[in-house]
Amino acid sequence: MRTPARILTMVLLCSAIAPANAQETKPQETKPQENKTQENKDGSKFRLPINVSDLLDFCGEALNQLDTHPTQVTAVNAMKFAWCLGWVQALQERIAEVHAYARMEDMVAKREGRPARSYEGADKDYLSVCPPPDSRVPDLVRTIVKGLPGNPAQLHEPKNGRVKAALKKAYPCPAPN
Repeated sequence: MRTPARILTMVLLCSAIAPANAQETKPQETKPQENKTQENKDGSKFRLPINVSDLLDFCGEALNQLDTHPTQVTAVNAMKFAWCLGWVQALQERIAEVHAYARMEDMVAKREGRPARSYEGADKDYLSVCPPPDSRVPDLVRTIVKGLPGNPAQLHEPKNGRVKAALKKAYPCPAPN
C-alpha cells in the first residue's frame, strides 16, 4: 500500500510543480518542442527518455528513491521517479492486454471452430513475456534496470527493443502443453 501512495504523492507533486514552471506565451509565439526538454526554475532540465541510457537514468533514480527514501528530492528527480513508475505501470498493463487479447482470440476461435488468428500488433513480442501474477511495478523496474545492457555501444539504442529483450529473458513464458 505504501508504493501506490508514494506514486500518487509524486504525481500530485509533479502536477503542482508543472504549473509553477509554466510560462505564459502568446499563441503566435508558441514553438514546437523538438527534444521535449523543460527547464526548471533551478536551471535543471527535464527531457523524456528516448534511449537505454536515458531510461537507466530515470529508472535508476526511481530505484534510488524506492530503496533509500530520501528526505529531500529535487523537482527533476521527482519527475524522473514518477515518469519511470508510470511508464512501467503502462508497460505492465500493455503486456496484460496483449495476453488477454490472445486468450480471447483462442476462446472465440474454438467456439467458432476455426484456427486462432495470431496477434500481429507492434507488441507481439509481449506474448513471450510472462511476469508472475503477483509482480509489482517496483519489481519490474528492478528487472528492467538489471536486464538493460551495460555495453556502451548499446546505451544509445532505442529503449523499447532492449526493454522487451530484458523482460523476455527475465520472465519467459512456459512452453505450451
